[in-house]
Amino acid sequence: MSDLARTARRSRRIRSGLRVSGNPPVIPAFFDSLESIHQQLISSHIPDIRTDTLLITADRFLGHALSHNSPHGDFMQVDHRLEALPQSLLHHDIRRLIVDPISLSLPLIMSLNILRATAHNHPHLRLFILAPEHPQGLLRFIAASGPFTVVARQLRTREIYRALAAAAPQPSFPHRWRMSPRLWQIVQAMSEGQSLRSIALVQNLPYHRVVYQLNRLSSRLELIPRRRFLTLLHHLSLPGDML
Repeated sequence: MSDLARTARRSRRIRSGLRVSGNPPVIPAFFDSLESIHQQLISSHIPDIRTDTLLITADRFLGHALSHNSPHGDFMQVDHRLEALPQSLLHHDIRRLIVDPISLSLPLIMSLNILRATAHNHPHLRLFILAPEHPQGLLRFIAASGPFTVVARQLRTREIYRALAAAAPQPSFPHRWRMSPRLWQIVQAMSEGQSLRSIALVQNLPYHRVVYQLNRLSSRLELIPRRRFLTLLHHLSLPGDML
């Protein structure tokens, strides 16, 4: 009998469950066990990990650091689209929202406008904003734009977690100093390049009243003279990831 014929015959015996030596097959039984375990894993129900925290950032490094290195083993959802926020809040039980607007392609003033509306429509939502210290006055401006807790973005991961884990975080700016809806409209119009006289006309306000409100805001933000406030407005009109 040729070597080829003997090899074929031996293969047929192995497939039929018999070895040449007459011992029971070992390898087929091993793979049968693996297949059984695999089927059990597929059929078993693995519950989804649910979380009440949503992080919005386009910075993959930051998203991974915050979502995978919690000192308490917490989990959070991560998304990179602020525009999808209304749908996320509609379909998920989100109670804590963390936003990194500096990583997004939206103009910063537009991101803040979305977050102001979100805070108004969801008053029980705890809203944190990660922001850098520069340009000058940015942290205070963000804090004054709504009921937000502002966390310095350059902090280490554990320090950020410590700020986020506060039992009852307070907004970073007193309520009486926050921008009213009308003042916010004025600031938005200025960031778009509109003149104060045209803004006063649209808002149906005396020109000197518009100037007075902006001077008060500049003083609260510690941006005096006013050209420093105008410089900040220019930065706010840029995409967040260009700051």
